[in-house]
Amino acid sequence: MKNKPTILLVLSAVLLSGCQQGDRQPSGKLEERISKAIQRRQPRTEPVLVGVVPARQAEGGLQASYVGRVETARNAVVSTPHSGILVRMAVRRGQHVKEGDVLAEVSSERLQSAYDMAAATLEQAQDGFDRLQKVYDSGSVTEQKYIEVRTQLDRARTAERAAHAALDECVVRAPFAATVSDIAAEQGTRVDAFAPLVRLVDTGRLEVTFAVPEHELSAIHVGDEAEVVVPALAESFRATVSVKGLTASPLSHSYDCTLSGLPSTQGLMPGMVCKVRLVTAGRSGVLIPATAVLTDTDGRYVWLADSLGTVSKRRVTVGGFSGRDIIISHGLHEGEQVITKGSQKISSGMKVRIEINP
Repeated sequence: MKNKPTILLVLSAVLLSGCQQGDRQPSGKLEERISKAIQRRQPRTEPVLVGVVPARQAEGGLQASYVGRVETARNAVVSTPHSGILVRMAVRRGQHVKEGDVLAEVSSERLQSAYDMAAATLEQAQDGFDRLQKVYDSGSVTEQKYIEVRTQLDRARTAERAAHAALDECVVRAPFAATVSDIAAEQGTRVDAFAPLVRLVDTGRLEVTFAVPEHELSAIHVGDEAEVVVPALAESFRATVSVKGLTASPLSHSYDCTLSGLPSTQGLMPGMVCKVRLVTAGRSGVLIPATAVLTDTDGRYVWLADSLGTVSKRRVTVGGFSGRDIIISHGLHEGEQVITKGSQKISSGMKVRIEINP
């Protein structure tokens, strides 16, 4: 109360002046003079100066930006359906292989024995049929006996082919042209049936997967073109939306979409992080500078100033980007004054001085 003695002096002076003038000074004017005297003694605070930008309606195609990841269009974990000893690992990590190239060989005594027995049975059946054929041609063997021996030969042939196919599966071959990304077994060790042996990735056919929030999915269509920026290479590429997500993530409520048609560029590898920029038609909203959007524990918001200079806080939903501006899909209307400068000095309900920014 440092101003209390001063106020008292003012009051005393006014009262003394009133007493000297007697009844000529009405009581209402006396109170008005006291109020003005007090106001003159109180310190004045200037309203905070803030810069504002009017929200403007977005027109035409708008640019939406997402974070993506480079992945292989095709990859495979190669194994053998039979257990045995891995007698040969024919490739090494990072090696490029063609379709049909041998990757590994597994030795199985059980399958080898089964094939040897089937081959011997076939040889015996073939010999018996050849002998019977000569007798049958001379008319000394009945039709029934001939058909029985020929059926045994057919069964032996079928068993031999099945045993040979099982044995051939022990030689593991590349299903398509690719690069060996990982070796999962050591030569000379025993491997189980369907245990991973080699992992292949087709680095010649890369694609980008990116997550799209559910409220933005309707603006994306198969065939839309996108720009893919890869920071690790400081390069950008063109690609096309080939898959539009159908199942949402239960945690993020986003849908995975896929871009295809990336060029075969040296250095572009699976796992690289990239930025996906899509220009989509039909996206609605208003545009404001990205610096005007702030974030707290409850989400994103902006500060607004009305025509009287009163500040208010408004929650907004970001719908993407358009150049250097940000798209607000919900929460703002065209023409509302968004505070872009001085927001660190304001609070809801405060009076401010407005400066229109270009």
